[in-house]
Amino acid sequence: MKKATLYIVIIVILTSCNSIREQVIRKEVVAHLEIGQIIDTRGGLSKDLEVKTTPPLSTPLRVTIKEIAPLKKKATKLLKSKAIIDTLQPIRPDVYYELELIDDIKYIQQINNDKATLNFIKNTSSAGVITKISIITRNNQRLNTASNIFLKQAKDNTLYLEVHDSQNDISIVSFKEFQLLDYEVSTFCYGLNQKFQIQVMDVLEAGKKCDNSLKNRVQDFKEQKSLFDF
Repeated sequence: MKKATLYIVIIVILTSCNSIREQVIRKEVVAHLEIGQIIDTRGGLSKDLEVKTTPPLSTPLRVTIKEIAPLKKKATKLLKSKAIIDTLQPIRPDVYYELELIDDIKYIQQINNDKATLNFIKNTSSAGVITKISIITRNNQRLNTASNIFLKQAKDNTLYLEVHDSQNDISIVSFKEFQLLDYEVSTFCYGLNQKFQIQVMDVLEAGKKCDNSLKNRVQDFKEQKSLFDF
């Protein structure tokens, strides 16, 4: 009787361990991300990433595309680090792509023009924006022939890519068509406008310092004001 009980306990423990491992892997793999999404990076950039909002885009934003051979060490590292190599094998892509938002100034204008988005960013010290993604897709043709790519916003606020080829034919590409390999987060730099109001003035790679005239944190302005008041 004791042996039977022991076997049951061992089976339960092994099953529980497998379940925990599966949950951890799923937590680290993000199904899909859209360039331009505002996220909360609290807890680290690779864990606990949570998409919070997307600023209303009143104008298309330019996106660059870079084609990369997957046999390079970087690609192999990406696949293994995301624990999804098994799910990618059936696709067998010839290449993977890096898509990057480059219209920083226009993007910042969209943020500052929307009070709700700006307030969220100012009040969330761990706020960041997805500015680059590495992806593969089953349909490479549209990306291979792209001459210009623009980030646009649908009526339901989701973002999509408008792809122009050399003949100026236009294709609409959803981010849901991509298999995400990796992503890059940029953080915000703050400054004062002509009315001495705090606004977003720049975005830069996470971990880098803003220019001397700008601040990495909104709190820095409050501390500076307190110092002068004293």
